[in-house]
Amino acid sequence: MKIILGIILAIGIYIFLDSYVKSRLVKEGFAVPYDRYLNNQISQSLDNSIDTLNNLNIIKPVNTDSIYTKIKSAHDSKSKTIDDIYSVGKAKHDADINAISDTVTGMLHDSNIIIPTSNSIVNSIKSLQNSQPLNLTNLSNSNNETYLVNVNGQCLETNSLAKTRVRACNEDNPNQHFKLEFINDNTSYENSINTIGQKYSVSTSKFSYPFNILKSISNGNCLNNNNGLVSVIPCQPSISQQWSTSFDPIKCTYEQV
Repeated sequence: MKIILGIILAIGIYIFLDSYVKSRLVKEGFAVPYDRYLNNQISQSLDNSIDTLNNLNIIKPVNTDSIYTKIKSAHDSKSKTIDDIYSVGKAKHDADINAISDTVTGMLHDSNIIIPTSNSIVNSIKSLQNSQPLNLTNLSNSNNETYLVNVNGQCLETNSLAKTRVRACNEDNPNQHFKLEFINDNTSYENSINTIGQKYSVSTSKFSYPFNILKSISNGNCLNNNNGLVSVIPCQPSISQQWSTSFDPIKCTYEQV
């Protein structure tokens, strides 16, 4: 019995509340049934949500190819600018170096002094002691550093015993090979002529640089000229062993050996 009374009471409360809510809706101006009202509210809310979603700024997928193209274009443009600056600077630098080289070469040629290089073949020398001239023959496989010394149509020869004589020219004979060395200051002169048994200290004001010396390959002695008498003796700081050089061969007079 209590259960039946409870059910009846619940139904009565539901009917009361339903009637009350509907009466309030009509009183407040809602002339539509309650369930239709709810449907309209839900529909309007959904429409508003759809409009909101449509107006959102959705992030688009990244176009990596487009980004790469723009970055590469900017890089290439900057690289071209840097290359142009480098090319202009390098061209000016090379021009300055060439101008200096030409000036130095002209000065050396005017003074009959030649720095032996792979591009310069010396054909003659002249003694700074008395201007005695001698022709030279370059050995083709020596990188333009080793020469035969021509004397009276033959070649100067010296051996390990320091004996000097004139023999028929023979490029295969090391006793006829002389190395041309360029001397441009006291230090290079001392380094070239000093040996284990002999040390020289060259006076700063004694000699006028630059000049060349010729050293025998076989015994390390120097080509010497003493008033026209040509010999090969131990190297020493002496004007008799100093020579100027020339690209041009000369007509030699008679040399004494």
